[in-house]
Amino acid sequence: MPGPHARFRMWETRPSESSMTTTFLGRLRRRLFGIAPEETLVARRGFDVPDASVRGRIEQIGQAFAEGYHAALLETRPGPLAEMLNRQPLELRGFVFEGAGMGLRVSDFFTPWRSRFREFLEGPGAHHVYMFYVGAGWALARLPVSAGSVLKSLDPLLRWLAMDGYGFHEGYFHGPEAIGGQRRPRRLKGYALRAFDQGLG
Repeated sequence: MPGPHARFRMWETRPSESSMTTTFLGRLRRRLFGIAPEETLVARRGFDVPDASVRGRIEQIGQAFAEGYHAALLETRPGPLAEMLNRQPLELRGFVFEGAGMGLRVSDFFTPWRSRFREFLEGPGAHHVYMFYVGAGWALARLPVSAGSVLKSLDPLLRWLAMDGYGFHEGYFHGPEAIGGQRRPRRLKGYALRAFDQGLG
């Protein structure tokens, strides 16, 4: 039977990333929990986008998100991670930080005694707090944790952004079921479901 992380795709570390200071654990996280490059392609997602320029833009944004996510799996130290993320083009930087939010939450799942997510937000990630919280919701969709426990660990106001991110994740990766089939997470209730629907829509 597949484990709880079966939805993650294998991803090999690129040679161009050899300059990053990474640990064995970081490389292992990237290999086990990375998102394969074809997952960001419009054709793979099943979206009907006939305009080539629009299709290219959607894929560029998806790739930017994945870059931030993979960077946070590899490098969890706030300073070096922020330096890498801030090198991205300004128009894509929010998506890169959103991906990093997901990556740090995934990393924190395996080291619950330390919150790298919070450390980054209290340091160099303070200017991207909204996108970071949305990224946290993407992680919620991938990890075997209860939504209630995640909500309690987040800011009382901003935590709804995580539910928004959760909904967007389901629409992006599981559109036919989440949108066409109106599948909703059983573990969500109350206002969390409304925030989820907002992200889905």
